Amino acid sequence: MPVSPDLLAAFLTAMAGLYSHSAFTNYVSGIHAWHMIHNLPWPMEMPLADAVQHAATAVMPDTSVKLKHLPICLLHLQLLWSHFNLLNSIDAAIWACVTSLFYGVTHLGELTTRSLKVKDFNPNKHVMPARVSTDQNWQHEIVTIIFIPITKCSSEGQEIYWAKQDHESDPDFALANHFCVNKPGPREHLFAHSVNNKCCPLSFGCFTACIDKAFQGTDSERFSGHSFCMLPWQKLHLRSPQLDGNRYSSAPVGLRFGLGSS
Repeated sequence: MPVSPDLLAAFLTAMAGLYSHSAFTNYVSGIHAWHMIHNLPWPMEMPLADAVQHAATAVMPDTSVKLKHLPICLLHLQLLWSHFNLLNSIDAAIWACVTSLFYGVTHLGELTTRSLKVKDFNPNKHVMPARVSTDQNWQHEIVTIIFIPITKCSSEGQEIYWAKQDHESDPDFALANHFCVNKPGPREHLFAHSVNNKCCPLSFGCFTACIDKAFQGTDSERFSGHSFCMLPWQKLHLRSPQLDGNRYSSAPVGLRFGLGSS
């Protein structure tokens, strides 16, 4: 049976002030869709529906909407570079991860683990030195390739690519420095580092805590793991409009093999 107008209005009124405008609208749309699927009359007249939705928007809690994240750019990378001591174990690991994130255009969760515990590292899921290789792009530049076994886009894994950069944030140097300082084994976490003389994988929380500390006094609360891939992804799209959501699957060879040094 269709819901009565009074009951629907009471339900929506009770939701007002608890959810964001988009969540509230989705609830209304879902109930409306159910009535359409079952060929039942929509009980709420449009003026009443609009009035309830406008009222809900007016009392929407501030906490229901998060601030938009700021993108990380080269200036931010320079700030991070000046903050880190690249001879320090954790700094070397995080800096290598930062540059791989930025130039590899990937998500933080795909290069880190849930915690510092070794048991949270899964060789079938996480990145390892054994999955790092090199190739050449169309400009004949040496390109580093990191295979990620499982990503948000593919359960079969995907590769990220980057070339040497003429900048302090050169990911080629950062990864080589990390390997020299931390010497992770072939089947350990790619960004493994030393904590109290114990080898640990690089965790999401450890990474974000160090980044927040480095950005202290700035808009650090506006940065997230996704901030590192925003600008590079836009750059790739500007170079190649045919890029799709499957990362580099439809990209030209030059883009699939990393951002060049230019």
